[in-house]
Amino acid sequence: MRRRDGSVVVVDVMPVNVQRHFGWVGQRTQAMQNHFAGLGAHYTLLDERTLHIKPLIGNLRTMWMHKRLACQPSWVTEIAQEIRRLALPTTIGAAMRAIKRNAVFGRSADDEEWKVVGEINPVFTAIMQLAMAGRIGIDLRVPFSQSTEVTAPRRAFTVVPTTELLSPLRPNHTESMSYNDGDGRYLQPIKTFHDLEIPVDPGYGFHMQGIKMRPGETYMLLNPEKTRFGTFRFVSWIQPVAAFPAVAKLQQIVTNDGITLSNWQIGELNRLGRIRPLSGNPSDRRNLPGAAATVTESSRDAAQRRMAYVDACYRMMIDLKVSHLAARTINSPSCKIGSGQTSDLLSLPKF
Repeated sequence: MRRRDGSVVVVDVMPVNVQRHFGWVGQRTQAMQNHFAGLGAHYTLLDERTLHIKPLIGNLRTMWMHKRLACQPSWVTEIAQEIRRLALPTTIGAAMRAIKRNAVFGRSADDEEWKVVGEINPVFTAIMQLAMAGRIGIDLRVPFSQSTEVTAPRRAFTVVPTTELLSPLRPNHTESMSYNDGDGRYLQPIKTFHDLEIPVDPGYGFHMQGIKMRPGETYMLLNPEKTRFGTFRFVSWIQPVAAFPAVAKLQQIVTNDGITLSNWQIGELNRLGRIRPLSGNPSDRRNLPGAAATVTESSRDAAQRRMAYVDACYRMMIDLKVSHLAARTINSPSCKIGSGQTSDLLSLPKF
């Protein structure tokens, strides 16, 4: 496709599972990018994580429904000019209240009186058209509502939609996930538990330390790509037979489906960063599975500062203890043996 500025973009689409099956897609994508770059074009490969990402896809559909038409009334453009004169940032609801012409009247053939058409708001239409034209910025990461923020151009609107969100341990580092460990706006809920692709337990349950989980605690489980999630509540530990290790029974909050996870599976999910505790405050869930991934950068920096103080005090204590023991050793009678003096074993210091 050709952009308004004349640049050409070649868009290719391939499902994620197909990309994994072939394995050579990454090399092919790089080769295609180099090839089209030589022709003055840009090549990009998309999949369902970007095309069907919610709520982005719903917002884009809404914007397309309000696109500018050649037959639209001229006063829609006048409303758009009034919106651009508003103090930004603002919200869609505030803009609707600030603009006087914020309603459309109409009537059907059977009606005698004109009525407000509630399904149409010219201010909202003008905001959508301004956002599509890049005249204003609008937050596409949450469903459109009257509280949606409208900003100056080239801000939130220009952020490239992606499923790569920030890691809580390294805010300046992105990971292949759709979870900001505090931001789940790009995640899609699972339909069944099998969508999570939980790793199979190899049978190490008896050789692992039990995990402390309390009934009622809630957890978020993520699929391997960290683009889909399920919310589960821990019920209890169960052990069907003595020859079988205890497993954790969890219940999906939305569907009430019950699942079981072994200690190994929980530990593996924790290692892969695919489990997050949701209930309780940070201090209460710090020892729960997945708690390490929810640590913020500020908390980690504060902990490192405290660790530095503890290490310094520990080294000082060691130095003082060594100095004290050295002084006692030098002054002890046993150190005078061989120097022509006798030692009284009964007078040796008691440690």
